[in-house]
Amino acid sequence: MNGEDWPQEEELQPPFDVVEPRVLTAPVVFNSPHSGARYPKR
Repeated sequence: MNGEDWPQEEELQPPFDVVEPRVLTAPVVFNSPHSGARYPKR
């Protein structure tokens, strides 16, 4: 793949999503910052 195959940096915003369940059943926060393969140039 070359750079043309990837979305533009504007399409990567926001860099994360906050997903909340309807009902909290456990005090757990899951973070996986290196799950992707596309990183902005900055």
